[in-house]
Amino acid sequence: MYYGEAQKRPDAEYARPVINPDGKVIGHVGEGNRKDLRNAVEAAHAASPGYWVVQM
Repeated sequence: MYYGEAQKRPDAEYARPVINPDGKVIGHVGEGNRKDLRNAVEAAHAASPGYWVVQM
């Protein structure tokens, strides 16, 4: 995972395999959870403080 200008280890510490069309595992990608999503959203808000608009 990459957010907040740094690579992060997923909080859940789970990963999913990345499989190419031949069926070979070519890597793994971190599986985020609710906490990882919250941290990424907070980093995005901090990066662009005036951009976000919330409509209710």
